[in-house]
Amino acid sequence: LKEPIALMNMIFTDPLIEPLKSDSRYGAIHKKLFQDDFSIETVKKKRLLDKDTMNIYAERLLNHIKQEEPYLNPNLSLSELAKQIEIHANQLSWLINKKFEKNFKEFINEYRVATFKELSADPKNNHITLIGLAFESGFNSKTVFNTFFKKSTGMTPNQYLLKARAHS
Repeated sequence: LKEPIALMNMIFTDPLIEPLKSDSRYGAIHKKLFQDDFSIETVKKKRLLDKDTMNIYAERLLNHIKQEEPYLNPNLSLSELAKQIEIHANQLSWLINKKFEKNFKEFINEYRVATFKELSADPKNNHITLIGLAFESGFNSKTVFNTFFKKSTGMTPNQYLLKARAHS
């Protein structure tokens, strides 16, 4: 079998299979089912896109992000973004992980934080609360916004605003 996904899931994740792994016949069966070098590590390392295709999709993704601003949709999902740029969701996840060294949420939330910073810098938005600006930036949770903002900037949104307004 070249890529036995269902069998792989069973062998590597099903706790009922664990006792069978100590059976002396397990190794022989494993070799028959999989390539000799097959392991969960080799599956994880497998490239879902070749280098040229990865670069094409990365450019397509970045252009789409800049032009369409899908991150402003608070319900944006990996599968929805994949549909928008016409790529399989698994490939998009792999692309974001390998090319940008982030997971989907980190990738999208960085754009949301940048949008929050832009909106908060505009004096005509001074009447909007912090959480209002966060929601306008695509966040749909105060907790996620505060946590991600602090993680990415090293300060709370309130600290950021106080510092930004002191410098302007």
